[in-house]
Amino acid sequence: MAGHRLRRDESKARTRARLIAAARKVFVERGFHGASIEAIAQEAGYTIGALYSNFDGKSDLFLAVFEQYQADRAQEIQAAVEAAGAPDERPAEGAAQWMEKLAGEPGWFPLFMEFWAYAVRDEELRRRFAIPLGAVRVAIGRLVEHQAQELEIELPLPAEQIGTAIKALGNGIALEKIADPESVSDDLLGAFLTVFLRGLEAGAQPDGASAGDGSEAAG
Repeated sequence: MAGHRLRRDESKARTRARLIAAARKVFVERGFHGASIEAIAQEAGYTIGALYSNFDGKSDLFLAVFEQYQADRAQEIQAAVEAAGAPDERPAEGAAQWMEKLAGEPGWFPLFMEFWAYAVRDEELRRRFAIPLGAVRVAIGRLVEHQAQELEIELPLPAEQIGTAIKALGNGIALEKIADPESVSDDLLGAFLTVFLRGLEAGAQPDGASAGDGSEAAG
């Protein structure tokens, strides 16, 4: 009996994973409103009944797609930052990963904005949307806190608030990049974050010392 239940649970998990993968593809291609339950079920190779046995509807399915996407993005940003060498290279590496993802899947960000505009008009949906929305923000905040501890910098704001501002900046640059790609360089976000970090470092230096120059105040 236990083995049968395990196989049934595994089968349900596989079905759910295939539906999420199919939904992501259809949503990115057609947009949230343009995608249909029928098209998603067909893409996954299941009946509409199978889809509804796993998800309450299109919004519920999108939230599952978005939750997975946000978790993956948080891991990817952290991996890019950890792979960087010197601490002052990390903001640019994390930003580069963000911009590469934007370029690699250009349909995702317009989809995100479409669902954002839809979700904020429904209080229950907005609350559910906000939960995975915070995953990247929290991840960036943790990276900021770790960076500050390593460089012995006192942050002027809580790390998670700085993470929120960085994420909002990234989203804003993404909007500009999509609408006017020739006017927004790929390294703009990284360059700005590097300047921001250097400003924090400079503010933490004793009077008369410059960040990273090894100078000492005259005694």
